[in-house]
Amino acid sequence: MGLLSAVLKILGAVFMVLGTYGIIRQKEVMVKLHFAGISDTVGIILILLSFLIDKSTSANYWLLFIILLAISGPISGIAISKGFLEKNRRK
Repeated sequence: MGLLSAVLKILGAVFMVLGTYGIIRQKEVMVKLHFAGISDTVGIILILLSFLIDKSTSANYWLLFIILLAISGPISGIAISKGFLEKNRRK
């Protein structure tokens, strides 16, 4: 279980680093939001899954937190993109 947990933590960190690099590298706001919405959400979910494996006594809380992040991450990206589109439409 320790090896699987370590692999999930490393994969989560790699997803987040690559997503951050994509955010810095791209020029379009929508592409940046795409990188942020996917890579950071997947990265943090992988890291939380590793915590779930490490501390399985409080599995219900970890699962609830993972589900909350899986729902709120994409919704916040959509809200930001709609706000950006509305701001640029008014000009």
